[in-house]
Amino acid sequence: MALLLERPPGRGRARRSLALAAPDLEGLLVRWVDEILFLVQTRGFVPVRCRLEVAGPQQPAESSAPAAGAQPPAGGWRLEGRLAGARLEREAMGFRGEVKAATRHRLYVGRGAGDGRWRARLFLDV
Repeated sequence: MALLLERPPGRGRARRSLALAAPDLEGLLVRWVDEILFLVQTRGFVPVRCRLEVAGPQQPAESSAPAAGAQPPAGGWRLEGRLAGARLEREAMGFRGEVKAATRHRLYVGRGAGDGRWRARLFLDV
């Protein structure tokens, strides 16, 4: 949130649920970031915590992405999330300005070769 807010809230009582789908994990990341931008900039909802479940069409939803080397099943991936957040207070939170969208420029989602941890690279259009 530091890109959008100088002083992001530490907690929030408002709740939201969401469900997104995309043909690949990279697309799902872009959709997720675009949804967060939409919630903050249009709905005035600032997420402070989230619980996400990611799954392909042949997998049950689980709290982590698929195993290393797994190919997405035909039909793509889906994400379900529950968010806790606060109402956007532009002046109090130091709103920095609008971000247009996440882009696919040099987009990457994958596991690190040495440690197997998930990594992502994403650029935003400001």
